[in-house]
Amino acid sequence: MLISFPAPRHKELQCPNKDLPGRHRCGTTARQSGNPFPKKECASVTDRQAHDSRFLYPLHPDDPADDSSACHVVLVEPEIPPNTGAIARLCGATDSVLHLVHPLGFKTDDRHLKRAGLDYWEHVRIRHWDNLAAFLAAQPKARLHLLTTKSGRPYTAARFRPGDMLVFGRETKGLPEEILALYSDRCLTIPMCNPHIRSLNLAMCAGIVLYEAIRQRDAHSFPSGVADARTSL
Repeated sequence: MLISFPAPRHKELQCPNKDLPGRHRCGTTARQSGNPFPKKECASVTDRQAHDSRFLYPLHPDDPADDSSACHVVLVEPEIPPNTGAIARLCGATDSVLHLVHPLGFKTDDRHLKRAGLDYWEHVRIRHWDNLAAFLAAQPKARLHLLTTKSGRPYTAARFRPGDMLVFGRETKGLPEEILALYSDRCLTIPMCNPHIRSLNLAMCAGIVLYEAIRQRDAHSFPSGVADARTSL
């Protein structure tokens, strides 16, 4: 599976997984544009599977493979490129990790995806997962928060902690019914007052819940400069 992301600058770097047990160990180089290393360069089937499903795109090659202090946004089989691009930009701005669970409903070189993410792609940490089962198997249940319109528990009732995963489903269908049933105690919703409105935009939902998680995590103590946020129109 070859996945590429646009980036305005190109810098050669070693695969950040090459020395990690059970990860990609090909030792080759790739551009920092976010291009994963081709399967043919991986040493074994086990390495290929670990590499393809858990590849991390760090801003710097020596970034940790796991960041337990960051917030994580998980998009399960997203379908609309501008939504994913906008959420990637959001994750970059908040130094959160974006997880993309395949299959995606678009190609990662889609022009709308590029446009929504602007030239920030190289500043976003992104992980790819082969499927939802692979992602769920690697996560502690207590760290998951599943967002759905089919829950009566508002997101404001949750207690978010560093390292928590905010999981969002497809724009058209949401998360699978069987997953919602299995994780019913981890489901949250964003309340809506108008019964004629079925749902909110995915990128908007991600922004609402992510910033609440950050607020709780930082306990109103933000890094210098965050309060002076600027919006480009």
